[in-house]
Amino acid sequence: MAQIPVTADYNNFLTTFSVLKPDKQVALFRSHGDQGAGVNQMIRMMGWEKEATQDSFSHFEDNWKIGNFEVKTEVASPGAGNASVITLAATDLDSSNNFYPQAKDIVTFANEVQGYIYSVDVTTPTAPIVTIYPCLATENIGLLAAGAKVIVTSNTNTEGSDQRSGRAVGFDEITGYCQIIKSDMKFTGSEMVRALYFDRIQDQAGTFQGILPLGMHDLDMRHNFDIDGALLTGKTTTNTNLTGVVTTGGLIPFIRTSGTTAAVAAGSLTLDHLYTAASALIKNYGPMTYMMACGLTRYQEVEKLLSAEIIDTGADQTEKVFNDQLFKGNQSLGLTFNFKYLQLSNMHFGIKLLHCLHNPQLYGISGFKYVNHMLLLPLGTTRDSKSSEKVPYIGMRTRALGSYKRKWEAWSTGSAGPGPKTNEGDYRKFHIRSHIGAEQACGNMFYMVYAA
Repeated sequence: MAQIPVTADYNNFLTTFSVLKPDKQVALFRSHGDQGAGVNQMIRMMGWEKEATQDSFSHFEDNWKIGNFEVKTEVASPGAGNASVITLAATDLDSSNNFYPQAKDIVTFANEVQGYIYSVDVTTPTAPIVTIYPCLATENIGLLAAGAKVIVTSNTNTEGSDQRSGRAVGFDEITGYCQIIKSDMKFTGSEMVRALYFDRIQDQAGTFQGILPLGMHDLDMRHNFDIDGALLTGKTTTNTNLTGVVTTGGLIPFIRTSGTTAAVAAGSLTLDHLYTAASALIKNYGPMTYMMACGLTRYQEVEKLLSAEIIDTGADQTEKVFNDQLFKGNQSLGLTFNFKYLQLSNMHFGIKLLHCLHNPQLYGISGFKYVNHMLLLPLGTTRDSKSSEKVPYIGMRTRALGSYKRKWEAWSTGSAGPGPKTNEGDYRKFHIRSHIGAEQACGNMFYMVYAA
């Protein structure tokens, strides 16, 4: 009888190695930590959150109470005691052709010559002409170049004269918008009963029972990133091709359009740059307490300046100011923010590393320059010029009315797993929705250093 040859298939054999339980740790390690999320959480912790009942919201900011004006075209030197005849620049007029200088005003020129506005001619409403004599017969107003500024420093009136005309300084209405952010995740019924090797995240309490809670954790994280992105880098949509698209205006674009910016190459930050920033903020009468929020590269540059001990940081006094005024004596809250402290030009800065700016999947990706940003942010509140209500310099609005609040609104649909059976589908879909807007006030009090 012939023998039948047998070919062994070793792939079907179980060895002693393959029957052993895999030695896998039961904790899911977060190799990238929180991945830089936290801008909206920072705003909430500081208490800068307020409800809004409409998609748009606004506050009013007053203008300067005093004014100056600009020379439209060059005016030749008139000689000692003689008048200069100045045409006001178009930027000195509002939409109704109102302007600040009046007859009988006392003005001061850059060469410290003082003059008296003898007359104002509005024959051409869009180009008023101001005639100014020097107060001293021996002084010469001199050559006035186009664009030269003249400041109004006082006024004088003859005995028995009537009162002067009023000056309407007015208010600016600052409007913001709420955008709707949605995040979703779907699991089939089978997936919801699938076990995992790990049952917890390594640095958090509680355990996972399968893939569902892990997925919910990831969903929360992504939703948080989307809110952070809106608050930090969002731009208000104006493109008419995008019908119905509403986006909020974030912090960085706000500073670029309303604040002061300075281009400083990466690795080139000096103490003089910090003093320049402090001077700009002081000249705009900002508060004396600021957050210096930095991308990683800029943060390390500031650290080098502090470690070089080239200045007296005044850290102890500044920390006390932050704890007393900003954190209301809550030192644990101050520790949560992990500030380094600096006192400069009698101003107090809390220096913070803004982790989201170096996330290598987002703002820290190669070719982007957010790691070189340094944002000087006023802390505290100002007052609405009309309502006198407190408005945060940096804040967040959440759509809400009564008990219904559209912030982190979460629910599920489907028929699988726990929860209401909303349809016959063998799945469970989880949803998160937030309706939020960024709010900033007094843009002139903000400052940003960036790499050109």
